[in-house]
Amino acid sequence: LPDYCVAFRNGVYNFKDNKWLFKYDITFIQNLKNTIYQYDPKWIITWYINLDFEPLPISLNDTTLEEFIDLMKEMTKIERNYCFELMYNISHDSEDKFSFKRFNHLCQILGYTLNISFLQHFVIFVGSGQNGKNSLMDGCFTHRVIPSPTSNSIESFETDKFISGALENRAHNIYLETSQKTREFDSQVLKNITGSMYQTIECKGIQKYSSIINCKHVFAANDQAKLKFSDTTHGFRRRINVYEIWYRWDAQKRYLKRGDYYETSFSDSLKEIKSDISNVIAYVYFGMYGLKEATNNFTKNFKFSYNEWKLNYSDVDIDLKEKIESLSISKILVNLLPRNSLYSIRSSLYDCIVLLLYFFITYKYLVNLIYV
Repeated sequence: LPDYCVAFRNGVYNFKDNKWLFKYDITFIQNLKNTIYQYDPKWIITWYINLDFEPLPISLNDTTLEEFIDLMKEMTKIERNYCFELMYNISHDSEDKFSFKRFNHLCQILGYTLNISFLQHFVIFVGSGQNGKNSLMDGCFTHRVIPSPTSNSIESFETDKFISGALENRAHNIYLETSQKTREFDSQVLKNITGSMYQTIECKGIQKYSSIINCKHVFAANDQAKLKFSDTTHGFRRRINVYEIWYRWDAQKRYLKRGDYYETSFSDSLKEIKSDISNVIAYVYFGMYGLKEATNNFTKNFKFSYNEWKLNYSDVDIDLKEKIESLSISKILVNLLPRNSLYSIRSSLYDCIVLLLYFFITYKYLVNLIYV
């Protein structure tokens, strides 16, 4: 299917042109108590959202994302939409202020999960617990997806020899549990699976065989500083897309006093969200807005416009790191300080402190500039 389409239980909808690509010819066989869905064999449906979709009276071409957000704000005054409210809360920055840029980034992540083509990306939500990511993904998306998304952690990619078999015939792998442990992950298997859809499948008890894995991966972590990958090459690093979540729900509702947050309290089963299909529809529309931007109006390959992945000094390429460490203080000072400044430095303690601060700030700027 084209990337601007999403398959539902009652047909495939074209969000680019705001019309149905096709609807199924449905035949119910009474004797077998079964239903046959027929459509043109030139199309291949690998996954679908299990609901009868009815499009909203808007067009992605005529209504901007900002206008759609304003529309949802007005609609939630009449009838709550938990998908939008969760996305709005999650999009707040570290100062508890709503950020349209972060909302747009979140839309692109939802669009990534809806994209049909194979993509060399995986997403990591970073933040402490009770920040809405599970409610958003499990309440508005995963429970409606067929085949059901698998749930394999980053650790399982390096420890489970049958991980390829677990991912075959699945369109989504969503694992949102976090760990407090700091460790470095062996990136080889994850790099292979996110690098090409053509894979060797290994399942328990049968011979290896070749097949296709076209799976979108979404993980979670508590802290970027505790998330290390053994592969430091650009080819692997560019596949990582990180989204920091600063918002955190609490039972005392103290978060409501810190910013313009929506009150989002749910049962553990998320029945309040799952029972209302408007949350799934909102997820799809926001995802398609993100997909539209990430593909330049559906004309180019998917590429995230935003990424909050931070390269720390300990994570840079080893060769580059050694070259940086091999630079002596004297060489850096000679190149960075003004030519006459070395001669004007007095031997007082004050001047020494100023010199050290100058060196530290300039050196840090140089290292960050190299990383970018």
